[in-house]
Amino acid sequence: MTSVVAVGVALALAGAVSGQILISFAAMVILCLAWWIPPALIRLSVVLGGTLFLFQNAAVGAQLKFAFVALCLTFGAWSFWSLRDRWSSAAPLDREVVKPIMVAAIILMVVPILTLLQLGFGPATPDSWLRDAVGYLSLPALLMVGVESGLKLSWRTVTVVVSATSFIAAALALTTWLSRRGGDVLGFSQLGLASSMPVFAGIALALAMYFNSKTTGLAWLLLGLTQIAILVSTGGRQPAIFAVVGLVLAAVFSRRGLMQRTARLIFAGIAALISFGVVIAFSETFGGGIAARRLDFFDRVLDSGWSAIQQDGSIIDRSNAYDWTLQIWLSNAWLGRGLGINFPSVRSGYTDDGSFTLDTPLVVLAKFGLLGAVAIVLAVFLVFLAVFRSRKYSTIRELQAPTYSMVAIGLVLCTVLNGFPTENRGFGIFFSGLVVVALAASRRAGFFGNEEGAETGLSIASTRSGRLR
Repeated sequence: MTSVVAVGVALALAGAVSGQILISFAAMVILCLAWWIPPALIRLSVVLGGTLFLFQNAAVGAQLKFAFVALCLTFGAWSFWSLRDRWSSAAPLDREVVKPIMVAAIILMVVPILTLLQLGFGPATPDSWLRDAVGYLSLPALLMVGVESGLKLSWRTVTVVVSATSFIAAALALTTWLSRRGGDVLGFSQLGLASSMPVFAGIALALAMYFNSKTTGLAWLLLGLTQIAILVSTGGRQPAIFAVVGLVLAAVFSRRGLMQRTARLIFAGIAALISFGVVIAFSETFGGGIAARRLDFFDRVLDSGWSAIQQDGSIIDRSNAYDWTLQIWLSNAWLGRGLGINFPSVRSGYTDDGSFTLDTPLVVLAKFGLLGAVAIVLAVFLVFLAVFRSRKYSTIRELQAPTYSMVAIGLVLCTVLNGFPTENRGFGIFFSGLVVVALAASRRAGFFGNEEGAETGLSIASTRSGRLR
């Protein structure tokens, strides 16, 4: 209870300093409910909610964002310390799932910190380094908080938190992108993180539960398609690809028979087409027709082929991003140039806009070089591998198939051509949600979990059916 009160007081002070009503309201709720909310749930909610609402929010000052990252690092260190006994544990779940994720968190922390050595050899300053590094520093912290929460909170609690986070993230992306693409005419403004990444864990969970459920699982399908439909409403083209990739992968890796998974895929595909039709039908009223106009791109490709792709403004910008970033990387191929140095604009070639990234996966090579990029890719692979292995210890029947992990991995791979995942501020939220679901399904707990620890799930996997209650 003491730690919960401390978090509530800290948020109350942050809300008072920044003038943010949402932060103050969250502090009030935490303080009022401190006597029964588990600290693990508080830490998870704070890091997820803070990352969603504080980053990419012009109304929040840099000082508060830096303070939040420091809080995330504190929570991450606490979670890592609380799991120290699992480092040497011989239990299969710890050896195959928990320990690889802890190793990945160490790698993800060490690689950006090592770039501090490059501060004396380039134009980066401590301030610019910190502004560029906050996303990388918070990533391992969110990952470790997710591991601890997954081992201490109940399956029901975790599904609620992850699903709610996913919907909030989709809504924030909607308001942000409609604002960017429609200006003040639409009446939308940026309230926080503009990223599809935080929604991936919720979509993967919903599709895995739908395709593997013994019953119809329509509620889960509705949850998944609603999240994708919200992303489609932003005017983005990728969400349509997310829907196709997610549904196909979920059907392929489902534990149901061929006929049943095919029937569910057909039904889900029809439902997706209907939902997208509704989005386009209301696009003119709700978003100034942005979604309909942006999705016309696929029609133009079918009509004109490659020429439609060559003439698309977004694709031209990304082509320029690849050219600029490739030149930067080749200038220091092994170690990269480090953090805190602006990238050139894809249109002007100048660095006046103060951007620390570009829409290309080559950015991770330009920043960390081949050695650092390999280390980061290894860390991401370890996390995905651990989540894939966790299905063996799952007490939730629907997650005993590799559906959840494969859909999540597939959705992330859909975004790689537009940028390396770790460059996306929402990737930490996705990572945290990904592991918290996998681990919460691997053991038994009460409604709010057991703060003193929980079973590994190995012994109960054979005694519990794992149906979602």
